[in-house]
Amino acid sequence: MNEEFHHSMEVLVVDDNQINHRVVLFSLRDQFKSIDTAFNGQEAVDKFKEKHYDLILMDLRMPIMDGKEAAIQIRDYIKENGIEKPVKIIAMTASDMREDTQACLEAGMDAYLYKPFRVQELYKAIK
Repeated sequence: MNEEFHHSMEVLVVDDNQINHRVVLFSLRDQFKSIDTAFNGQEAVDKFKEKHYDLILMDLRMPIMDGKEAAIQIRDYIKENGIEKPVKIIAMTASDMREDTQACLEAGMDAYLYKPFRVQELYKAIK
């Protein structure tokens, strides 16, 4: 991946588990322009409305609003507001069930990664 490309990306990591936040932030430190966090899907939607991220790493199962519903709402917001800046939404999941991965794609996510993921897998998913 073009190093200059990912260093200019603004990222939102969405996960209800504080330890997962730390692991992802540690793994991605110095790889992106900025990395923000959210603890549930509603918080992710609200943050996206304030700042149009380039990449969202979204957990699937969270309280208040799950990752699939958050992805749907973000995609709807983009459409309704004519936002042209593309955003990649990549699911992070511990589940390897085919139904979950299919549901991610149907909800408007671009790809999915199995937890824990390697940084190279993330770069491949971004491409």
